[in-house]
Amino acid sequence: MRQLTRLIPALIFFTGFAATCCGESEFSLRVLKSSDSGNVKRAGTALLCSYKDEQYLVTAYHVAYKAKQLALGHFDGKEHEDLQNFVQSSFWCKPEVDLCIFKCKPDQLDRLTEQTGDFRARVFDIATPKKGMPVRVAGNPRITLFQDQPYKRTSYEPPNIVSMATIAELSTAGERLDELVVPAASNTTLVMLGSFDIVYGYSGGPIVSGEKNVVGVLVGGDPDKGIVTWGIPLSYFGQVIDQGVKLELSNTLAWPGKAFAADAYGSDSSELVLRFPIEHSAPEERFLEGVAWVSSSVRLSESGRLDGIVTVGTDEFLKGFHGEVIVFLMDDAGNVLWTTEKEHRYGVPVGISKVREDEVWTENVPRHILPRVRRISILQRYAPTPNPNIEDFVSDLLKDGALMKTLRESAKSLQRQIEN
Repeated sequence: MRQLTRLIPALIFFTGFAATCCGESEFSLRVLKSSDSGNVKRAGTALLCSYKDEQYLVTAYHVAYKAKQLALGHFDGKEHEDLQNFVQSSFWCKPEVDLCIFKCKPDQLDRLTEQTGDFRARVFDIATPKKGMPVRVAGNPRITLFQDQPYKRTSYEPPNIVSMATIAELSTAGERLDELVVPAASNTTLVMLGSFDIVYGYSGGPIVSGEKNVVGVLVGGDPDKGIVTWGIPLSYFGQVIDQGVKLELSNTLAWPGKAFAADAYGSDSSELVLRFPIEHSAPEERFLEGVAWVSSSVRLSESGRLDGIVTVGTDEFLKGFHGEVIVFLMDDAGNVLWTTEKEHRYGVPVGISKVREDEVWTENVPRHILPRVRRISILQRYAPTPNPNIEDFVSDLLKDGALMKTLRESAKSLQRQIEN
C-alpha cells in the first residue's frame, strides 16, 4: 500500500451498467508478483469486471508495475495460473491514476470461477460513492506476517480479509490524459475513508457499499491514519474502453510518457512494463567484399521523437558507397504501423578510407501510434559509388586547394626529417 503523499485523486464507479466482480468470499482475486529470482512477492488484489459483453481484470498500477510475472490465485492455494493464460491483452494503464485494465480471454471468467466450489462470482450493481456511506474493503493480502508465502493459510487469519469503513470525505480534481479525456472535474473524485483495518496487499481490491454495490477500487493509503484513495470513475472506465477500442489500443498497457509496451506478459521483453525511451540497434553489416561497413541505432522517446544514428566507413581508398536507412514500427502481429517519412541517406565518397563517421537524423512519430508499437525494425540499404575516371580523379585532387596545401606541408615536414 503506497503512502498518501504519492496518491492521485481519482475514483472508480459505474453508471448505467453492471460489473462482474469475483473472488473468494465473493469479492476479489489474488495477484501474485514474481521477482527476478523467481520468488513470489508483493501480492495484491484485483477484481473482474464485465462491460459491453467483454471481461476485464482491474488492479492497481503499482501491483502490476515491473513484474516479471503475474499470476491470479485462490487464497487457499489450490488453484492459480499465470496471468498470460487468463488475459488476452493489456488494455490501458495510467500510473498517475494508479490503475491497470487487462482484457480477458473469452469465457475465462466462467472457467476461473468454476474451478472451486467456494469460489463464486457475484454481479454487483455499481453505485456512486457518497460521504458517510458505509463500505467494505476486500483484499487478498500476503499472510504469515507478510512473508513471501502466498498460499500458506494460518489459523489466525481468514482467507479473504474484509474491513469495514466509512467514506469520510469526497474531494474533486480534473485531469487530461493525452487523447483520453477524463470527464469534468466534479466526476473525478478523491475518496477518504474513515479509520479501518487495512494491510499491504489490499491494493487493487474493490470497495463495496453496504448494499453490495461496487463503488471503487483501492489503490493505496496510510494505514496508520486510516486514509485511503482509489481509482478513477468507472463512468470514465467506460470511456477508456470505448475510446481505446476506437483507437485500437487493444494491446496497450500504458500511455505514452510513463510506461510502455506490452501485452500482459511482455512480447519482446521479460518485463511486464517497458519504459521509454525504447532503443534498438541494427548490427554492423559488411559489404563490398568486406571492406565497407554500416550500422544503425534508433531511440524512440515518450514524446514520439525518433532519433537515429548511422555509422559508416570503408577500409579501401577507392571503394566508396552510399545508401539510406528506413525504420519500421510494427505491432505485435508484425503489421507495419509507420515508416520513416524522410530520406535518411549516408555514404563514404571515393578517396576516403579508415573513416568511421556518424550521420544523425530525427523524425517525429504520431503519438496515437505509440501505444501499439511492439517492434522496431531497421532496414539499411546501400550501393557502391562508381569509381571515377582516374584522370578526372587526379584532376579533381589537384583542384582541391586544401588538399594540395596539406600535401605540400606534409612534403616539407618529410623533407625536414630527411635532412635531420
